[in-house]
Amino acid sequence: MSSTRPEPGATAPSRAGPPVNEVNEHQRTAVPPFAEIQLVAGPRGQSVSDTASAELTAVSAALAGVRRGDAVAVVGEGQLLRAVLRAACGRDLVDVPPADVVVAVVAYDVPVAVGLLRPGGRLVAVAADEGAAGRTASANGLQLRHVEPVLGRVAWSALLPVAG
Repeated sequence: MSSTRPEPGATAPSRAGPPVNEVNEHQRTAVPPFAEIQLVAGPRGQSVSDTASAELTAVSAALAGVRRGDAVAVVGEGQLLRAVLRAACGRDLVDVPPADVVVAVVAYDVPVAVGLLRPGGRLVAVAADEGAAGRTASANGLQLRHVEPVLGRVAWSALLPVAG
């Protein structure tokens, strides 16, 4: 019998805690365990739990509705969000207008984000509540489309109307 197979009737070893740095057959380099990864949520450098950041990133990316080839911009710090959106659009993120989709990591970046957006494009941001999302959208000439509660806040998306 192969030395890599357990004996019949043997059970898998239990883990007493998070895994240590491991390399599996699909990886060529060691990857730190998830518990050691520190994500930053905003420009002030505040740390958030990995789960919270991942959930907010997932909701924001879904609201963005990015398609292959879209010109996508992110205003603010959000390393995980940038990586997800870059993978979704299949190209480098843009930092000059016009962008098809722009994500503002924090509410006060919305005016800058609107400046990058092409008419008919989508903007995604985070607000304290649905009322704040609506006020921010209308104050910036946007049409609010979707609002999703996430972690005591809301992620929202809006369209920049086409002039006409």
